[in-house]
Amino acid sequence: MAWPAKLVGVAAVGGGAVAGYLGLVTGALPLDVGVGRRTRPLGPQTVGIQAPREVVFDVIAQPYLGRATRAMREKVHRRRPPAR
Repeated sequence: MAWPAKLVGVAAVGGGAVAGYLGLVTGALPLDVGVGRRTRPLGPQTVGIQAPREVVFDVIAQPYLGRATRAMREKVHRRRPPAR
């Protein structure tokens, strides 16, 4: 009567191993060891730019100055540079 208990134990351990492996492979059970990624706090990201406002505005706006597709026209709104 001891071998059915062992069989159940081996089946449970084997099933758990298979379930754990499938969870890791499919991404359902992520294993985060903290290597290879960095996190940043939420909030605005600021970068100091040492250039005149007009130049920065022209460089950023350049890709949007041509003829836009209808979908982009509905989504992107250009802002005018601030008046001095």
